[in-house]
Amino acid sequence: CICFVFLYHDVRYVVTSNMATLKDQLIHNLLKEEQTPQNKITVVGVGAVGMACAISVLMKDLADELALVDIIEDKLKGEMMDLQHGSLFLRTPKIVSGKDYSVTANSKLVIITAGARQQEGESRLNLVQRNVNIFKFIVPNVVKYSPNCKLLIVSNPVDILTYVAWKISGFPKKTCYWKWLQSGFSQIPLPDGGKTGSSPINGMNVAGVSLKTLHPDLGTDKDKEQWKEVHKQVVESAYEVIKLKGYTSWAIGLSVADLAESIMKNLRRVHPVSTMIKGLYGIKDDVFLSNGISDLVKVTLTPEEEARLKKSADTLWGIQKELQF
Repeated sequence: CICFVFLYHDVRYVVTSNMATLKDQLIHNLLKEEQTPQNKITVVGVGAVGMACAISVLMKDLADELALVDIIEDKLKGEMMDLQHGSLFLRTPKIVSGKDYSVTANSKLVIITAGARQQEGESRLNLVQRNVNIFKFIVPNVVKYSPNCKLLIVSNPVDILTYVAWKISGFPKKTCYWKWLQSGFSQIPLPDGGKTGSSPINGMNVAGVSLKTLHPDLGTDKDKEQWKEVHKQVVESAYEVIKLKGYTSWAIGLSVADLAESIMKNLRRVHPVSTMIKGLYGIKDDVFLSNGISDLVKVTLTPEEEARLKKSADTLWGIQKELQF
């Protein structure tokens, strides 16, 4: 071996190139561990939403490795270091980051939050093509390194970008989906910048008790309590938050982590998610709306509700068929 000798105050020190490291002196390894993570989660995009998802996932102890990816390297490294500094209080042993998608290799779940941020007063339709172009770069790189992962889309407009991710990835239709914040509602962008939603009020219940049975006028023009306003508030709630603080993040992150837990642990819980709905309720096109993943809970819709759902699906397809991939 190579040897270096030097004198200091007449004391001779010998340093050899094969000297044991501090770690080697402290720990004697008995078993070589499998290096491939078993429950790796990747978050693409370290903006407000991405980091809300990341911290929510970490607090639920869902992963043995968390990877962060973004194109802004300083921000990316800073967020990774910040989480690593708090890792003493977490049970995720490895937190990594990188601009190169090789850092995402062997992910079981990939949460895509990257995309152009929606500005105050901006319709989600205006984001569509810009975000399609972003997905054309992200999704193939994700698939390259994690061909067996599930994709969870958290970018606007969610229903359309779930469709985009599915088309680009080549994955089965049941591996690309999105969980929306409010149960039973789906936000749909319209060409005029407005929104329409399909909310099956007829099936609303609390602990199995039908609200329609208790209040037959629920959701109708005769309803003195104006429960129709609930739908309006859900549709406009995100815009109100954006107006007040500039963006939405925390509720999304907590919602995503809740769904991620079901995916990682195969809990088979009921979630309101957006996935392929072709073939149901007379819908014949490839659109993603609130539906099931492994199983479908059959919701009975009134003719009016089914018509609204069909209209929403037609609106989505009208946009999707014009997209440039």
